[in-house]
Amino acid sequence: MGVNSRIISGRLLIRTLTEIRINLAFMTRSADPQIWGRFRTYGSGQAKLALLKYEETGGDRPSLVSAQTLEALANEDFFEEFVNIDLGSWSGSDLRRMSEKCDAKEDYDRYYGWTSAFVHGQWAAARDAVFATCLNPLHRVHRGPMPSQRPMESCVPDGFYLVNQILSTVDENYPEFSFRLTASSAVNIRDDETTRSAKTE
Repeated sequence: MGVNSRIISGRLLIRTLTEIRINLAFMTRSADPQIWGRFRTYGSGQAKLALLKYEETGGDRPSLVSAQTLEALANEDFFEEFVNIDLGSWSGSDLRRMSEKCDAKEDYDRYYGWTSAFVHGQWAAARDAVFATCLNPLHRVHRGPMPSQRPMESCVPDGFYLVNQILSTVDENYPEFSFRLTASSAVNIRDDETTRSAKTE
């Protein structure tokens, strides 16, 4: 995660990993044999919805995705005309209830609420990241923006934990999948990236 571990983007990644951890555990432990298909069908519907919105947009279309990509995803399993768009949750339940059903409620409570504040741009997150309290008593302890974002607490341990929880769930589906992240594996990954970048220069 590097420098991202101490800035806002690290919190966004932890939120994403939390959702992946809960979704995967929920599907793995569900007794419904159709659940994996529902997850995939919902995703195709979201690609179709994004494509329709993309096509309705005028000249200022987003640069982060192309119409070709969305069209390919929306039509991957069926012609998009036969793909339904579900505006609710893919599982028919909210993430908190899903976490309760797959023994991941502690992770939901530990990570989801605070990281969601950063995703939604809520005041507490903005205050934590970019505002400082003025020490001038005549200014009545007002808050002002810092020249740059403060270095926040590292979220690397949390990222390691969540990835390892995800890998443990993968191991439930594919036994003997024993790989887990450790501090030494992170160093090895960083060394490999440094070596690759040096070779390309």
